[in-house]
Amino acid sequence: WWLPILWLKQRYRQRLIAIERALPFFLDIVGLGLGSGHNLQASLQLGCNHLSDGALKTEWLQTLGDIRTGMARSEALRQMSMRIELVALRQLLSALIQGEALGQGMGQIVEVYGTQQRAQRLMNAEKLALQAPVKMLFPLALFIFPCTFLVLGFPVVVQLFGLT
Repeated sequence: WWLPILWLKQRYRQRLIAIERALPFFLDIVGLGLGSGHNLQASLQLGCNHLSDGALKTEWLQTLGDIRTGMARSEALRQMSMRIELVALRQLLSALIQGEALGQGMGQIVEVYGTQQRAQRLMNAEKLALQAPVKMLFPLALFIFPCTFLVLGFPVVVQLFGLT
């Protein structure tokens, strides 16, 4: 009875990872749209058009659909924030809501968060790269070192015991 629950949790984690991976590219496209003079909604649509099919595109299209049906932009962004439990996206959405309320430029907000997401992704990659030697230690000790010692030690044993 618990197997479907585990499967759903795994799918949910995979979905969050897919959203997190696609977010920096999406923010770059939205930033380009805002920089070229589009409003936020048109820039978000532009970003969705350039995204491949996936969870992030689905969520943004749903949010854009909510906005088109008459829901306030801030409310649609709040609902998206409640649907996705990803800290980076929640921070971005709250900054967009706050920026809209205060009349700030959306381009700068999106650019800052895009830069932050790329830096976070680089730090995660560096962290995984630093963990690699530790993870390789056990297989090396178990499989590679014994074979190396056997190859190097065989001639010494042959000469010691005079088996030639």
